[in-house]
Amino acid sequence: MTALHRVSPESVGLGELGRPEGLLERQLTGWTRRAHVVWPDGLPDAVTYLTSRLAEEIPEPAAISLLHMDLKLDNMLIDQETLSPNAIIDWDMATRGCPLFDLAILVSYWMEPDDPAGVRAVNQMPTTAQGFGKRADVIDSYFAAAGMPPRPLHWHVACARLRLAVAWMQLYRKWQSGDLIGPGYADFEDIAMSVLDWATTQFTEGEI
Repeated sequence: MTALHRVSPESVGLGELGRPEGLLERQLTGWTRRAHVVWPDGLPDAVTYLTSRLAEEIPEPAAISLLHMDLKLDNMLIDQETLSPNAIIDWDMATRGCPLFDLAILVSYWMEPDDPAGVRAVNQMPTTAQGFGKRADVIDSYFAAAGMPPRPLHWHVACARLRLAVAWMQLYRKWQSGDLIGPGYADFEDIAMSVLDWATTQFTEGEI
């Protein structure tokens, strides 16, 4: 991730990619708008709380970098011998903006063994298995590798978790309407609510 964020967009012909100014605000307003669509009868209290709190304190970007916007293990090709990444795939959401939001998206998927069961059910990466570090370790490693002084990530992670919960509800609504097939989607509403409740608690308590 830090290697990606060090790439100059101009050096690879991506100097005009996206609109980096205001990216964080657009992420919040965009996912708030999507939340109204997937909860047409009224937003859950956790969504109302999170969106209002996040809107009050949108941070300034730490820098402007190339962002993948969904950089997790299943979007990387890993060398089986060295465990080093050989390539990053699935660039459909790539843009330019604050690199801390890319980090926060990864952190939003990074579950720990002691997290609530409903949150661990997101199950996008095997990070609850032995040998994986904690979220704090991931964040510390990022800042060390980036040569960047540590900065607060609570806003970014809360927004990324809001994004995750709304995305799961979008999939649940598609399953409800028959546009998606598979028994696993039946639990996505409960998972989304678990992520929202947890995101609210972590943000309120200043935890990651």
